[in-house]
Parts: sequence; C-alpha cells; structure tokens
Amino acid sequence: GEYEIKSILECELLKMGVESFLYPSIVVSGKRGRYFFPSSGDKKIKEGEIIYIDFSPVYKGYYLNISRVIFTEEVENWIESLERINKLYENISKIVRAGVSCNFIDNYIRDRIGNFPHYSIVPAGGFYMPYAPMDAILEENMVFTMVPSIYLDNGLIRVKRNILVKKNSLEFLD
Repeated sequence: GEYEIKSILECELLKMGVESFLYPSIVVSGKRGRYFFPSSGDKKIKEGEIIYIDFSPVYKGYYLNISRVIFTEEVENWIESLERINKLYENISKIVRAGVSCNFIDNYIRDRIGNFPHYSIVPAGGFYMPYAPMDAILEENMVFTMVPSIYLDNGLIRVKRNILVKKNSLEFLD
C-alpha cells in the first residue's frame, strides 16, 4: 500500500546520501492525489489509479522538492497530460537563465505551451525571500522548483523539477 511505498522510497533515498526530508513524503493513489494536503495512508493501490509521489530530500545542502507519478495502466488522457508537462520542461530550457523574471517564464508557459491549473515557481536556494514573487529576477546559482500540475477526475499528474539557474542556461538537478 501507500505506507509501504513511502517507506521504501525514504529508505532508498537515505541509502543514497539524502540527509533528511523537509516535510513528510507523500504517496497517495487515485482521487486522494487531488486533496489540497494529501497524506499517505494504509490504502491499497488498485489498477486503474494514478500514484502520486511527492518528497523533499535535503541533499548536499540543497533543499529539493520532487514529485512524480506512476500510472497503473495506460490511459490516453494520462499519457497526454504527462506529455504536456514534458513539453513544458523541454521548452523552458530555451528561456530560463540569469536575468529572466519569474513573470516572463510564467507568461511564456501560459502563452506558448498551455495553461496549467496549478503552476508556480518555488525557491529552493539563493532567493532573498521565502517565496518567488513573479517579478523576481533569476540570478546565476539560484535554485527553484517548477510545479506544473494537471488535475484529472481520477487523480493528479504533477512532475516537479528542481532547476539550477546558470548564466546562459539551466541545469535540471533531478
């Protein structure tokens, strides 16, 4: 069930050198992934559900924020949604660099890639405030997390990525 997967995930990450976690890891399946603050339970995962995994490892001094999804079957709109998120990441590599504002990135995504019901830039390191206001200008060596999400009737598809800002490019940290 969910607790078992959560335990295996955290154990493997600790073996790999993760120092700690910022918040409790989340493994939920089905519609529970749509909750505002989902938490793992003793629920058994069933075929036909999306498994949503969210965790926040501290690794080599970086505070990372990662989420992934696992599909228990191939459903066309699930795959299309994941492809939309992957397209977002392919396209932002063209625009994220030092000197660009969070607002520019958000507008680029909404105008050229497609609106996401939940989208934000969450600072992870190098920002001067605990959140990333849209007018914040990215500087070299800042780290932020992108949080594109697509809410479906039967679950959530969210793939967070941690991004290191370089002078003229970006580097995905996960």
